[in-house]
Amino acid sequence: MKKLFIILILAIIITGTVFAQHPKGTGIGGMWSGEFFSGGGMGAALSLKLPSLPIFWGIHAHGWDSGLYLAVSGDKYFIDQTLVKEAGLGWYFGLGGYVGLTFANPPGAHFGARMPVGLSWMPVNFFELFLGLTPSLGVSLRPFDFPTWGVPLEIGLRVWI
Repeated sequence: MKKLFIILILAIIITGTVFAQHPKGTGIGGMWSGEFFSGGGMGAALSLKLPSLPIFWGIHAHGWDSGLYLAVSGDKYFIDQTLVKEAGLGWYFGLGGYVGLTFANPPGAHFGARMPVGLSWMPVNFFELFLGLTPSLGVSLRPFDFPTWGVPLEIGLRVWI
């Protein structure tokens, strides 16, 4: 299964077009994210892309029975390509990081790296829907835990102005 996934990703990279999917302006929207593989929480996030920075920002709030998790993430897309120009369908792949605080018993702090990969659909030039996975590897402080990992699913929308 891993080999098939790697071959599929390489095929998409090789056959992908060079057209950028995301506009150059400011993108703002919301997203829902949930951790299904590592037992993390589910929550909402603000998605923000400023034209002066090549980073896609996320401000996350996740809750579960025992507490609240607040985090900031930033991702740089190294691949941002159109798959089907006529349909406005594209894909992205990048690297980024996150830092977060857990308000629970015990409280904690977390930081680590992310690797977002996903699909982006722009039915019109100012509105985007996206679906992605963001595998992450990090460190938890207080209590110390390494490695921590997760594979959040992110579903969201952005308006580009």
